Amino acid sequence: MNNAEPWVLGNTPVRIDPADGSVTELATVDDGLDPEEVSGLVFVGCLLIGLAIGLLTGNTAPWLIGALGVGFIGMAITRYITGEW
Repeated sequence: MNNAEPWVLGNTPVRIDPADGSVTELATVDDGLDPEEVSGLVFVGCLLIGLAIGLLTGNTAPWLIGALGVGFIGMAITRYITGEW
């Protein structure tokens, strides 16, 4: 009967076998993007859309300034929704 308790060694969960003292690293699950990463993607996405529209219309600066404002607002909304304010 193996009743090894899981332990955390640093940031890595491990299992120590009481019979022989061997240490086995347990698998961890990455649950995807952090909320701060998502808000950063919203910001950069808005800037790239503004850049593309600005290049297509020939008015790059005004579109980039507008996209910068929309990007900051989008980032704030994303952080508010995800609770990472």
